[in-house]
Amino acid sequence: MSLVMGYTKMKRVRLNAISKKQKAKNAEWRRITDLVCQEFDYRCQWCGFRGQRTVPERWIDWLTGHHIVSRARGGIYTRDNCYICHVTCHQEITDNNIDVRVYHNKKKYLISKS
Repeated sequence: MSLVMGYTKMKRVRLNAISKKQKAKNAEWRRITDLVCQEFDYRCQWCGFRGQRTVPERWIDWLTGHHIVSRARGGIYTRDNCYICHVTCHQEITDNNIDVRVYHNKKKYLISKS
């Protein structure tokens, strides 16, 4: 008996396909982060240095939106849940599980650790 006998053709699905609903959420998040960037004069809320929203020459200058309350914990796509930071600062915040509601910037966080 061959294993091929029980084989049925399966529909091929792209694993990285994004739903229309998710595309709309992503577009809304980009709109919100752009507004917050303008509000903070394109400065990272974590380190205080300026950044860019367009593709910069150095990727570390890229500003991104951080969900204050993560989506996994019920955070939503709103202005009140948006924190602007460089991609490297965002990585530091997420890697160290830093609550930006408590430590508003890097200076306060470092003082608390000393």
